[in-house]
Amino acid sequence: EGALCPYLALGRCESRPVAADGGGVEQRLTLTGVSRFAGSEEAKAMAAAMRACLHETTLEADGVRTATLRATFADVFPAGDGRRTYAVVRLRAVTEEVGEGG
Repeated sequence: EGALCPYLALGRCESRPVAADGGGVEQRLTLTGVSRFAGSEEAKAMAAAMRACLHETTLEADGVRTATLRATFADVFPAGDGRRTYAVVRLRAVTEEVGEGG
C-alpha cells in the first residue's frame, strides 16, 4: 500500500518440462505494473514497455537461456477502488541449458 508508484511486481510463475529434443522447461510468468496516475496512460505505457523489452528477447543466466520468449497476453484495467490502474503482461518462455561451448 505504501509503495512508490509506478512499480512492477512479479506474480504467478509456473514451470513444467517440455517434451522436445534436448529437453527444456516451459516457464509461464505474470508481470503486473501498478500505477496511481489519474487515467490509464501510464499503465498502458508500462504494458507496452514490458512487451517491447521482453517479447522475442534472448536472456541468459546461470547456465540457462531462453529458446523462445513471447508476450502472450496484455491488459490494462482500473482497480475496484479507482485509485490504481493495473497493467498485466503474461509471458511464455522455453528455457534450455547452455552447453560449455554454448
